[in-house]
Amino acid sequence: MIVRLYYDDCRHCSSDDYPYKIIKVDNVNHFWSKWYSEEDFIKCDSKDRSHLKYLKKDRVIEIWIEEEE
Repeated sequence: MIVRLYYDDCRHCSSDDYPYKIIKVDNVNHFWSKWYSEEDFIKCDSKDRSHLKYLKKDRVIEIWIEEEE
């Protein structure tokens, strides 16, 4: 499954879509267990794998969950 976390960016322009980060999980329950953990940040996938990406949970404004194609 793919989870898209749309978040508020201070540099956001109202004419553009909000930026987002992606998390790939085996099932939706796995995502929600990460989301409701005590941590303030959630680890997101990075394409190049050269560094880790985290997103502060209180910046997330919308969550989209979909099946991976």
